[in-house]
Formats: sequence, structure tokens, C-alpha cells
Amino acid sequence: MNPVYLTAFAVAFALNLVWENAHMPLYKNFSGDSSPLARFLRSLYDSFMDAVTILSLYAVLSVVLHLKLTWPFHASFVQHTVLAFASGALATVIERRALKTGRWQYTERMPIVPYLRVGLSPLVQLMILPSLVAVIANWLV
Repeated sequence: MNPVYLTAFAVAFALNLVWENAHMPLYKNFSGDSSPLARFLRSLYDSFMDAVTILSLYAVLSVVLHLKLTWPFHASFVQHTVLAFASGALATVIERRALKTGRWQYTERMPIVPYLRVGLSPLVQLMILPSLVAVIANWLV
């Protein structure tokens, strides 16, 4: 595997772990109903899955846009914009499905994006972090 992808995975995991723990109080299922250890283990799992999601987005968009697999690490502004919108669309689908199936629920503190009817925090998380991860990973490698 390409070293920049391994670095990107580590960066994505770390950034998502911080984000997951920061916005956990905005979710009913994880805001204090369980032990600190259970919440931390859940954030580890969610951060791992978020990192997998980010790298999967890179791969899928490289196929759809006919780009090299390393495109995120030297992407143009337009490509980062496409990545942000694709990530936002995916975040919306994930959040809507999770809310519909009861996988998680928001507390009253979660700001809701009106038209999309999803939480602002998870939407912004997946719209910002993929590009930030790519820039940091490229800088580290």
C-alpha cells in the first residue's frame, strides 16, 4: 500500500477520534447513558469507520473522475470542492439512514440543517476532514 494512504488512514483516525469525542454529547445514545469506557470504545470504532469511509471516498472518486489513486494528496481547489460536496452527500445519506433506523438520535443541542434534516456537526465533519486529512498526510509524507 502507498505510504501516503497509510499516513492518511492514521491522520483520519486521529482527527475523527477527536471530533467523535467532541460531538458525542450531541447524541442521545452516547451523551452519558453509558460508561466512559463504553463511550470511548464506541468512539474508537466510529473513528475507524470514518477513516475507512474517507479512504473509500478517495478511491471511489478516483474511479468516477478518472484520476490517479493519489489525487487527493495533490488535489486542486476544484477537486477539494468536489470531494467536500460528495462527502456531504454521503454524510447526509449515512445520517438520515441512522436516524431512520434508530442507530442514533440527536439531543436538542445538535444544530439541524433544515433542508437536509441532519445534524450540522456530522455533516461538517465529513465535508471538512477528507480534504484536511489529504493535506496533512501529504505534508507528513
